[in-house]
Amino acid sequence: LFSVFIRMLYTRKNFLNTKTMMLSATPIDFSSLYGNEYVEIYNKPLHLYNDMKVNISVKEFETLADFKCGKDSFVVVPFVSWAQGLYEEDKGNDIVHSRYTEEDRMIKERKLITRYGKRANVSEKGIVFGTNVIGVGLDISCQNMYDFFITPEDTVQRGCGRTGRFNEKEYNGVVNYTICILKDKRYKKKIKERINEESYLALYNKWLDIFKSYDGKTITKGEIYSIWNKFYEDNAKDINDKYVTLPELLEKDAASHKSEDEKAEGESEEKKDETEKKEEKSDEPVKEEDKTAIYYVTDVKQQGQYIDMFKANDMDAVILDRTIDTSFITQLEHRNQHYKFLRIDADVSKALSEETDPKELENEQKTLEEIFKNELKKDDLTIKVEKLKTEDIAAVIGRDENMRRMNDMMKMYNMNGGDISDFSGPETLVLNVTHPLVKYLNDNKDSENAGLIAHQLYDLAELSNQPLAPAEMSEFVKRSNQIMELLTK
Repeated sequence: LFSVFIRMLYTRKNFLNTKTMMLSATPIDFSSLYGNEYVEIYNKPLHLYNDMKVNISVKEFETLADFKCGKDSFVVVPFVSWAQGLYEEDKGNDIVHSRYTEEDRMIKERKLITRYGKRANVSEKGIVFGTNVIGVGLDISCQNMYDFFITPEDTVQRGCGRTGRFNEKEYNGVVNYTICILKDKRYKKKIKERINEESYLALYNKWLDIFKSYDGKTITKGEIYSIWNKFYEDNAKDINDKYVTLPELLEKDAASHKSEDEKAEGESEEKKDETEKKEEKSDEPVKEEDKTAIYYVTDVKQQGQYIDMFKANDMDAVILDRTIDTSFITQLEHRNQHYKFLRIDADVSKALSEETDPKELENEQKTLEEIFKNELKKDDLTIKVEKLKTEDIAAVIGRDENMRRMNDMMKMYNMNGGDISDFSGPETLVLNVTHPLVKYLNDNKDSENAGLIAHQLYDLAELSNQPLAPAEMSEFVKRSNQIMELLTK
């Protein structure tokens, strides 16, 4: 819902020229999204988000049975059975999880809010054992949080949002957040199963390593939020199922072009450093052509062809496949003026074509452009003939990044009665002159099957970019059958 909220505000601001009042309990700096036009009317309580001190500690236990803690504590575990096991050892405390009937859940929540809520007597607080239910949806507070399964969001929700939530005077502005690690292999295996994917396990371990570095230290809740924000700015999943930081991604991309860049520029490392420093100091807006491109993927299956091309050329791209990611990259572009995000299919010729003299492909460009224009009859289609770095791909389609983002937004809101064709923007069909089918078309432009092959190449490229419209898919299937019939003759 948050992603929809952000896109709605963006649309209202940029296209409807309206003002909006935002009410949110989420500690997000909306000014980074809306700049100087954002006016903060009510400041968040400082004890909840900024200046309350948090003592960070990391403790290891051989098994769950070795864990002990004192009163006024919340103990969060990843499994209901773990919570039940801990709770049975001390019946005088409380337990909460998701496996209750609706009636029992309401009774349990009322009891918890009475004992640990805003009007609770701190001296009467006990221990609550539970799952992530503790961290969401319950207006309760403690001084000591014990967390057996941490993720970036969980640390914020529980370490900040459920400790000292009501600025209890008995806490003197200090709370405790303890990360609990079980050493027994059986528990480690269960945690790994809970995470599901190896890539997310890597992300979990990165977050854990960050907080291990704070073991024994005291930081503020505001600093935890800063760590959380920076963590997601710095880490994204790439096409190789690894989590990388933005500098790592840029370094890898630069390495894949290093020999070419050195030949073209002949620039020493000292001169590069001076150029970078000058760019950092300059207040002048960065030209679009001077920005460093960062490529991203929104659909691993749909854009598989482009991913294979990138991998084959030792290039990388990050996976940004969730609705909120478009708003996220807009923020990153706003904060980092020297970078621009491009979907992996946005500028294929620039990313994956070999440098050639334009005159070298002049004849091929004229011949192939004539064939495809005559067959497709698309006036807004641009045809480019390039030497791609891989011979396996015959044709790919690229779209302008800004127009495509607009198109995605229109789809999200189903604006213009569901007909978003006017917002899709012009296409660029890039033909790989080294591919046998493209060579055949160039050498046999008068063949009776030239149009058939050209149309099929275009549709195959389109399918790697987005689904075909129903009528186009019917024609594609019909044409595919025709081609198979030709093979039988």
